[in-house]
Amino acid sequence: MAVLRQKKRNIIIAAIAGLAVGIIPTGIIAGIVWNKYYNLDRTITEEKEKYRLYTGYVLNSGLARGHVITEDDIREIAFYSTSDIESVDASGLMGKTLRQETKEGIIITEPMVYEDTGVEDSLRMYMFNYIAVPDGVDNGTMFDIRISFPNGEDYIVAKGKTLESRTEEGIFINATERELLMISSAYVDTTVYEGAKIYASIYVSDYQPYSVVNYPVNLYVTKLADWNPNLIEEIKEETDVEKRQVLEENLYEFMGVSIGNAYYNE
Repeated sequence: MAVLRQKKRNIIIAAIAGLAVGIIPTGIIAGIVWNKYYNLDRTITEEKEKYRLYTGYVLNSGLARGHVITEDDIREIAFYSTSDIESVDASGLMGKTLRQETKEGIIITEPMVYEDTGVEDSLRMYMFNYIAVPDGVDNGTMFDIRISFPNGEDYIVAKGKTLESRTEEGIFINATERELLMISSAYVDTTVYEGAKIYASIYVSDYQPYSVVNYPVNLYVTKLADWNPNLIEEIKEETDVEKRQVLEENLYEFMGVSIGNAYYNE
């Protein structure tokens, strides 16, 4: 009997031990799963907090460049975004013109449309052979015209220009009289300051906001525009005599140091 009781006790102990061996790993696994679930849930909550609810408008169908938007062209939607987006009111879209061909379902933002006020009287098409445009850029591509100087300063000369066409001789773009004088001033700078260059800065998206022109024209161009009071006022809005003086002083100092003060007038 004693032997039987001992065997029974051994069986119970073995069963308990076996159960413990099974429970402990299960408990560890359960703990690991719970920890992963908790971390995942916290991550999801943190990601949700980054998003904000916005109201916007999308096109009901694909529309061509130059289409004037009507009430039937758009519908309101709600969407989430991590970026700060300026809300666009439907009334701000009515009657506006699409800058580029746009597909159905695309959310419309202000940079995608413009108020068509007609073609400026001074707008003309010009061919330029000194604006560096990368190979492979297609017609219709939008870009800014910039000038970089050898001391590292870089300015926007004209904004939101479109490549109309290109040949071996150069590129064709439309420009107003004001823009032509700005570009001409920049070209003069490339002949005066060795190492200066004019180049195209391509927009990554068709709907990016236009840059701000900040190139201060040289005083020769300012004098040239004196015959047209309206034009000179427009140029003065985009430049500043003091800024031009600072630009030239910086260049004289930079280039003078480089070539032994040859640019300084004693």
